[in-house]
Amino acid sequence: MGKSVDLMEKYIKSDGLDGTQLQKLSFDEQELLHLAKQVDEAYGRRPADYRTARGDRYWLSQPKKVEIFIANLRRIHRAQLARDPSGKTAKNQSPIEVGCSAVISTRIGAHSLKSDLTGSTKLWGFMLSCLKVLKIKIHIITLAILKIWTSEQINMGEILITVLTGSLVEDGGYNISQAGSKPQLLKPVDYDQEFEGIFESSSYVKVNLDGSEKNMGNYPEDVASLVKLSSEKAQSELAKYEKEVDKHQEAADKELHRVQLAKEQVKEDLKELRREQILIEATQAEARANWELHIAMERWLQGEEPGPDGSATIEEEEFLGFGSVDT
Repeated sequence: MGKSVDLMEKYIKSDGLDGTQLQKLSFDEQELLHLAKQVDEAYGRRPADYRTARGDRYWLSQPKKVEIFIANLRRIHRAQLARDPSGKTAKNQSPIEVGCSAVISTRIGAHSLKSDLTGSTKLWGFMLSCLKVLKIKIHIITLAILKIWTSEQINMGEILITVLTGSLVEDGGYNISQAGSKPQLLKPVDYDQEFEGIFESSSYVKVNLDGSEKNMGNYPEDVASLVKLSSEKAQSELAKYEKEVDKHQEAADKELHRVQLAKEQVKEDLKELRREQILIEATQAEARANWELHIAMERWLQGEEPGPDGSATIEEEEFLGFGSVDT
């Protein structure tokens, strides 16, 4: 999830970059533009107006909604890492997209990976495109939830399923538009008619309500128990996570201390090496001076005149290993 969110944020940064003026773009901007085009056309070529100098991004019809969606994904990702710092445990529930249609097979096809996703909600297409660019395997679960009998029921059904699943982008889902907003399907609600249709024309509604009322007797206690259990589990998971963090911090501190000691040891070794080098140079200089003095004394004793500087001959220097010169 972290990789897909990073890609989405890069995609947003590319919005407005002029693809026809590459020479005016920096290297990083060109990289962003190239990446954004991959996402835009992961499922097919897009209309020409999305490849013009305006630099519009195909999936950013409503940038604010996209930013909300990315923020929700970040929040979910952090919650996952809090439960499992390794990031290997998949989340229990992925974001949901709800669609409705008089012909359900047509609507399902618009969201399919085999389509170009032009008939799908933009956030759904955006996520699938990012996953495809990242070469992440996609597994889609499609379920028919609610059956309708007349077209007037479509908006009401869409509202119901959207609320129950939390599929609006503000709730962490893919749906951008408010559910039940298709104007051609809106029908004025008559309360008396709806009440009669639900409670008087349906023989099973009252039976269901009676059964629900009986089962609700222990509802307050059940809710309290569930809340307590959830809180205790959350505290337990948090304690495990904090313990794991402390463990890694302790290991990091030890490693840092070891590196610091090693650096100090290297400094001391360098100092000692320099001292030895100075001592060797001083010893060599003293040996050379003693030898030159010895040669000069030998020549003096033999009645020979030493050189102007009192130095030894070239052959004698070669013998001592002070260097060699071609004569």
